[in-house]
Amino acid sequence: MKCIFLFLSCIVALLSFSQTTQKVRANRALSIDIAYSVQQPAGDVGKRFGYNNSIGGGFKYKTERNLVLGISGNFMFGSHSKERTILEAISTKDGDIINSNGQLIQPRLFERGANYFVQCGKLLPLYKNDKNSGLLLMGGIGWLQHKQRIEVPGEGANQLFPEYKRGYDNLHGGIALNQTIAWQFMEPKKQMLNFYIGLEMMHGYTKNLRGYNYATRLPDTSRKYDYFFGLKLCWMIPRFFGFKDKNEEYFYN
Repeated sequence: MKCIFLFLSCIVALLSFSQTTQKVRANRALSIDIAYSVQQPAGDVGKRFGYNNSIGGGFKYKTERNLVLGISGNFMFGSHSKERTILEAISTKDGDIINSNGQLIQPRLFERGANYFVQCGKLLPLYKNDKNSGLLLMGGIGWLQHKQRIEVPGEGANQLFPEYKRGYDNLHGGIALNQTIAWQFMEPKKQMLNFYIGLEMMHGYTKNLRGYNYATRLPDTSRKYDYFFGLKLCWMIPRFFGFKDKNEEYFYN
């Protein structure tokens, strides 16, 4: 709720600010994007992980008609694993691993993942005096994957050598869709102050890419339905190609 309240407060503030911007026409622009998200997993993946972070980037191209095309890639990471029983078969009743020296080691589990999307969408300006800012609607198709990262302190845990870890990490991947609704601020004369903030949803149709699950000692071929809901902030570094006013022609280099 706090994230949603913060998002709505930012929208109100930006709407008020955009009324004071100078009159411009829509620009063609190519931008480098640097993005950060806080996400809440749901569906099948929600049974495995709590909330996570995501950081990444990409490129977007906006036409004079405010059509937007883009590509993006993001690294997902979190420390809220719910799968505490995946190492049960090789652990003590307290969850420790006995290494080759007879010492007890407590393994640590983390969420790791990635997503890659090709996107398209539309920018809807809300004010006549600002054609480069407004409501940004984007959708895309791509790839989503996630797994358990298993960290074992010290050495000698033969049960979790790298080739064995792959049997326990539950690496899932598959085709995914994403949607974004955001407020975008883009101003040709403020090259370093261009960004958007909004809500993002991803839903993936994944399966276990390892095929065999060491924890259950059974093949895992079932299809999973994974969802991520998040608040996303993206800083854009744009290159504007110029626009025409009624009296003059401007070019931004």
